[in-house]
Amino acid sequence: MLKFAPIFFASFLAVIPIVNAETLFGIVLRNHDGDTLTAQLPNGKTQIRLACIDTPETTQRGGSEATKTLRSLLPKGTRIEVRAIERDRYGRLVAEVFSNGSNVNLAMVQAGEAVIYRRYIKKCAANRQQYEQAERSAKSQNFGFWNQQPVCLPSDFRKKKCK
Repeated sequence: MLKFAPIFFASFLAVIPIVNAETLFGIVLRNHDGDTLTAQLPNGKTQIRLACIDTPETTQRGGSEATKTLRSLLPKGTRIEVRAIERDRYGRLVAEVFSNGSNVNLAMVQAGEAVIYRRYIKKCAANRQQYEQAERSAKSQNFGFWNQQPVCLPSDFRKKKCK
């Protein structure tokens, strides 16, 4: 039983919300896709999932464009400010990421490369209206992701409801 305690404890911690949003500073090491990156933070290399947004999967139409956009906003070596929200079930730090004072998560929505992740938007309550306005604007102008017909939300794609 003792052998499994550390594994259980580590997985238990992964779903505990960070009560007081931490602000950390770091440097981008790698972008994985449109909403995930690895950064060097004070506590070491950390995988970060951009909070409150969702981007097309890499195998989905628009996925490579979302990845390119995030890479252009946060190239390797970029200094970032990370406002931590929680850890997800995969152990990633879920956070709003800022570069030069600009909210990168919001910039992805403004560019039409990300949609609001409705299930989690309440975790970005301070910026919720900005996210909603940005999505309405990108959608009405057919920016990025919104230019495809028919539109297949990333969450629907993962559930195989569309292509």
